Amino acid sequence: VQEANCHQLKKLTGEAHRYIAIDSGDLAIVEKLCLFPQTLDLKVGARVILLKNMTEKLVNGSAGIVESFVKDQGGSISYPSVRFDNGMIQTIWPEAWENEDRHGLILARRMQLPLDLAWALSIHKSQGMTIEYVVIDCAQIFAAGQLYVGVSRAKSPNGLQVLNFSRTKCIVDTAVTAFYEGLDS
Repeated sequence: VQEANCHQLKKLTGEAHRYIAIDSGDLAIVEKLCLFPQTLDLKVGARVILLKNMTEKLVNGSAGIVESFVKDQGGSISYPSVRFDNGMIQTIWPEAWENEDRHGLILARRMQLPLDLAWALSIHKSQGMTIEYVVIDCAQIFAAGQLYVGVSRAKSPNGLQVLNFSRTKCIVDTAVTAFYEGLDS
């Protein structure tokens, strides 16, 4: 997925803007749990996905295209202005991702733009989305329900392409099988 996204980004002309996360606390937690990328390269025309709920209409999973870059108030850093698929245009500023213990103590923190490149997405990141054109490579499927989640993202069968299909990739969770077998008895 990352390789495909980098390949698409390189096809775009114009200046790349690099955003490097600022991490603190337990870095192992940040690396394991945070969806915000450590390093994010963007250009005008880049397809991106929002990784955090921001408003009622701009939620985790909203996708769009970088239209321009806007300078911050100090004029030193440019941030992306994104036209989302729902028509909204929003400048995206750095946001904090935090992991807290049960007492509210912050264990880990990453400050970064809540965006990632989105020409290609993992099935996990696409969950809950409806996508116009979907290509699923079954060779990468390893868990119960993954194929179903991937296939069901497509808006219509005409927008779905399945590569390397094998019945062995139709993995059903044993708890689901047991539940339905219980209905028959």
